[in-house]
Amino acid sequence: MDKKTENKIKIANAAAALYHKDSRFTYEDLAGEAGLTAKTIRSHFPNRKEIFEFYYEGAFLTYRDLTEKMEDMESYSLAERLSHLLLTLLDLFHEQQGFVEKTYVRVIERQGSSTPFAKHLVREVNQILMDDVEMLHIPSFVYNKATDTAILYHFHGLMRFWVRDHSDANQKTMELIDKWTALAEAVAYSKVGEKSFDFAKFMATNSPFTEVVRKMRAGLKKQSMNRSC
Repeated sequence: MDKKTENKIKIANAAAALYHKDSRFTYEDLAGEAGLTAKTIRSHFPNRKEIFEFYYEGAFLTYRDLTEKMEDMESYSLAERLSHLLLTLLDLFHEQQGFVEKTYVRVIERQGSSTPFAKHLVREVNQILMDDVEMLHIPSFVYNKATDTAILYHFHGLMRFWVRDHSDANQKTMELIDKWTALAEAVAYSKVGEKSFDFAKFMATNSPFTEVVRKMRAGLKKQSMNRSC
């Protein structure tokens, strides 16, 4: 990771810490927190929106940097590589969980596939699937926009579950990740050769995240109705 990227991540992490304390912080406040000048910060980020968005991209770049330093990644199974991705991102988000709880839906989820974080995530999951040794000889397994949409849908479901998970050491979140990655691996290995098989549709219908998202949306709708009464 180059020095410029490291500085941007440092600034974004400092901004996340400040935001949790006071969402109206100034560039001067941020300069003091990050140990840099306000001018330097503005040279990287002309506005706060870009800082908040880069916080998530920076987390992904940190995941990638950590992963590239792992010497045994090639021995990981498909489920293990997917778990490593999800667990590493959640570990990084945990450091600024207050900020993530307040901003993820607005900064990332509602922006669809347009943010750098979403693009990195989709590309990484697709790469993990395509690189897996069990799939290299199967030309009929094609990833498309529906697969990309499913990846984001499931990740948003995971994030919504994680911020509400008050179990010890987020044990329920860990169990949910284990279920999803095991399902993804089992489906990919057993069904991937069937030309008519729609991986994205199957995962969207059968994923453990589907029920999580359904319940959360029902709960939010109920809260909204109660407030309007």
